[in-house]
Amino acid sequence: MSPEANGNSRQNIAAGGILSVGFDINDYFSIGFKKAYSADFNGLTVAEDALFFRYYPIVSLGLFLQADLGTSVFFEENKNILAAAGGLVAGWRFNIGNNFYIEPQARGGYPFIWGFGINAGARFKTNSQIEKNLESADIIRR
Repeated sequence: MSPEANGNSRQNIAAGGILSVGFDINDYFSIGFKKAYSADFNGLTVAEDALFFRYYPIVSLGLFLQADLGTSVFFEENKNILAAAGGLVAGWRFNIGNNFYIEPQARGGYPFIWGFGINAGARFKTNSQIEKNLESADIIRR
């Protein structure tokens, strides 16, 4: 979940939020879906749906790069416009304990041009990930 300021506006900035669900393929890659909503306070509202592919080049640091591909629907007065959407996202994951995190991020692309936000979320670890963490802790104690 993420509040965001972005360029989905004809005159100023737009504000909104993003809900996303991701699945970790391994320590370096994840895929997912996100749904965003923003409004510019001048009558333009935008809904975005996108699939994302995320890459963690240095897992221990939390840096991530993400590619988005989807659609945007612009709602303005009596007309609705559908547009293809795509973008690149860069951010940093800060883990809070074992299951929670925050991620400041910046994105650029079409049609939103730019966006800045901060994600907050929960990560649910599988039994194999928990066992891996316990093994790592056991090695450190030796």
